[in-house]
Amino acid sequence: MPNATPYSKWSADGVITAADVTTTVFKTVRSANHQIFITRISWTVTTHANAKVLITVQSSNATPVVVYSHTDLSAAAGVLDSADVPLGELGIPIVKGESAHWLWSTGGSGAVGRVHVEGYERLIGPVVMASTN
Repeated sequence: MPNATPYSKWSADGVITAADVTTTVFKTVRSANHQIFITRISWTVTTHANAKVLITVQSSNATPVVVYSHTDLSAAAGVLDSADVPLGELGIPIVKGESAHWLWSTGGSGAVGRVHVEGYERLIGPVVMASTN
């Protein structure tokens, strides 16, 4: 599939563990003048945990902006075991200059599974010619 945006793509994979994982960087922004865009989030659950956050993708700000969050339910008929969430070719932006974080299994003893996030990063602001950006 051709790249709809002329920017470099990236992806990140994580193992969702039953232990509480607080905000962890999965994509570090290159500079204060770059912006990260999230284009797809996929997840699979192998062990469900009712009312626990399965996955949250958010900005690195002290008051994070949530891009996506899913709270798990007890295993039962009709409860999702996986999801593929396309966020469009242009994606959902993280605030300029901020990294992308994820967290899961809030409160401990949460769900178990895997997560995959895709996106791209682009230069938004001006930089000095000799800059390493």
